[in-house]
Amino acid sequence: MGYGKLTNVCNTRLGLRAILRLAMNFYENAAEVVDSIYSQYPDMDDLNTEVRTKAASQMLTDLAFGSQAYNEAKHHARYLTTLITT
Repeated sequence: MGYGKLTNVCNTRLGLRAILRLAMNFYENAAEVVDSIYSQYPDMDDLNTEVRTKAASQMLTDLAFGSQAYNEAKHHARYLTTLITT
């Protein structure tokens, strides 16, 4: 993969979990957040490095772009509900 095993944070299952735990460290319930990520993306715990890497890439894409779309849709729906009810 790309530059090899040295640059892949998904190289080991434990390393990927540690990176996620570090990234979610600012939450009070970081362990629960990481566990919920793994329940949503079970392939991140696969034995195959390529499968883990693909699942982690999908999770990060969803986090970076999907969360913004969800937030926009939620607030747009709330705004429309306010317009309709007034």
